[in-house]
Amino acid sequence: MSRPPTTTDSGAIILCDSLRAGALAGLPRHLPVAGFVSTGGGVRTELPRFDDVTAALDAGVAEVVVILSPYRGMAADALLCRQRQVPVITAGPMPGVAQNRKTGYVEAAGRWRYHLTVQRLFQSSSRPAFGSPVYLRHIAGGGRNALGLWWAALEGLELIAGLLGTPRRLWVTATRGGGRWHATITVITIDEASAQLVITPTAVSGDEMMLLGTGGLLWGEGVREHVIEQTDGGSRLLADDEAWPDGRWAAAAIAGDALALQSSMDDALRQALLPALRRAARQRQPVSLV
Repeated sequence: MSRPPTTTDSGAIILCDSLRAGALAGLPRHLPVAGFVSTGGGVRTELPRFDDVTAALDAGVAEVVVILSPYRGMAADALLCRQRQVPVITAGPMPGVAQNRKTGYVEAAGRWRYHLTVQRLFQSSSRPAFGSPVYLRHIAGGGRNALGLWWAALEGLELIAGLLGTPRRLWVTATRGGGRWHATITVITIDEASAQLVITPTAVSGDEMMLLGTGGLLWGEGVREHVIEQTDGGSRLLADDEAWPDGRWAAAAIAGDALALQSSMDDALRQALLPALRRAARQRQPVSLV
């Protein structure tokens, strides 16, 4: 059960763009929030606003900075926070910057584990009647820019690794136009399961996914914020009362919970994905990663 909103003079400074803005209202149910900084797009929120990270740090209310959406100035802001002795937690990596080195940031790659839709799919797929998972189709939002596309793709690949096994080969296609990116990533895992990950420029709180097992089929519809379970006995609707995972994830990451922090992906592959997406969009042909 969610806690009531927390009012406080100090706490977390949240950074996100308009695509992730739907998560903001639920954050104070899980952790003290001192303010918000927009990283792009018009964002409506009742949280106290700061023009940038410097202003938030100068106000003396930042206990931690939590970055929900990537942006070009991440590394510089993280370095500034380190100089001010304010920890930084991000939902994805920074291009070419290792954790806890120059910038001192902590990447918490497990946000996907706190999706209620994902949790219910995991629970249902663990039943013996479902059998072994063999195919996943996942549609997610995030492609407003290259960095957003990258983070969304990484989060989708983390989900694939968690449900199907570690990816051993990827085929990446991408297009861009008018500041909007689309990508499709086809995956073969070490267990010979397959997956298709589609990233769009839209924002969907619960995303959309379909999981096929040797004995059944599961799918979640993020637009409707429901999970539909289909078995030999019929179908049933599982209501989703809090689709955005960010509040639960951020609280767990700040507390040092391994589920929030751990990545199932090889770091070299994670860093290689960003140039692969850019190259696929530029060349207009698939790029293979192994």
